[in-house]
Amino acid sequence: MKFLYIYPYCNLGGVASVLKQRIIHLYRLNHLVELIFQEDGGGKLEWERLGVSVTIYAKNFISCTLNQISEGDYDIVTVIDTPQLIKPLKEVLKTRLFYEIHTSLEHSLSKINPPDLRLCDIIIVPSRWSERKINSMFSGVAEKIKIVPNIIDQTLFYPKQVSQSNQAKTMLWVGKINDLKNWQDALRILSKLLKFEPNIQLKFITGGTISSKLAKQFLSLVSEYNLLDKVEWIHSWLYEEMVDIYNSVAATGGCLLITSDAESFCMIAYEAMRCMLPVVSANHYAMADIFVDERNGMLFAPGNLDEAVNKANKIINNSSLYKSIQKNGWETAEKLDPEKITQEYLKNVSSLGDFQKI
Repeated sequence: MKFLYIYPYCNLGGVASVLKQRIIHLYRLNHLVELIFQEDGGGKLEWERLGVSVTIYAKNFISCTLNQISEGDYDIVTVIDTPQLIKPLKEVLKTRLFYEIHTSLEHSLSKINPPDLRLCDIIIVPSRWSERKINSMFSGVAEKIKIVPNIIDQTLFYPKQVSQSNQAKTMLWVGKINDLKNWQDALRILSKLLKFEPNIQLKFITGGTISSKLAKQFLSLVSEYNLLDKVEWIHSWLYEEMVDIYNSVAATGGCLLITSDAESFCMIAYEAMRCMLPVVSANHYAMADIFVDERNGMLFAPGNLDEAVNKANKIINNSSLYKSIQKNGWETAEKLDPEKITQEYLKNVSSLGDFQKI
């Protein structure tokens, strides 16, 4: 089959990384894939390196997309988080239209026109939380919603031996420095945790574009909390080398700290679990579906910093609990089998029948 995916941003992370893993597995099964983006955020060369046909329409995005579709012979056209395309595409398409929703933001979801969403043949979401959210906001679409979990690259994320250097226990935080990731709470949690664990360190791995204003804000808060010798900040670490970060933090007996205000799936949680790194996370959005508290992760109420400190302190100082959560976290991540997800996705594409929820 020949697939076309349409998304505004041609970058290296987020939805683009989700697409990359799916396309790799589609290629292995000899399917064809083309991509249309509205702007290049630095990802075009990477897609071309993978052999994917990429077109970027910086001007006249909708009209140019419609022209390409009219000239192409696509079996499935999928629009991702671009609601303004649904109606004009449906008016000209001779094939089925899939709509994928990866955003978890209320203001972004509210831009979807309900009658337009009902025009789509299938609505794909990455998690049960997303399914519940879309059903609560839009009537008449329940039967069209199918859960397609994101694929975690098992060749990149796995337990591996790293050198033991008697490094202090370390918490890891991964993401963009923006308000949605709630990075400020990570610093506040560290500040409070130091009263119980004075040698603990916090490693910040950040990505994306960061303004000088945000960088100054970050460093100012680090200084305000007296954390200059406790925080290591690394920006734009290579994705392919994150396995070393996850494993090195696990080797210290540390954890991944997730403070995000909005996650519809949370790739980093699964990546960490595959590397045997326990997760301490705010308990909302998709996180509540991933984790059972003190079984495969540690959960705290969003904004409850004292509870977050208690959960982090408990996991890093209880070796039997630590090992149990490592084991159960690994088993949770292993359920996302890439081949099974791909086969079920294709089965759904072919039949428009019920998608097996994984």
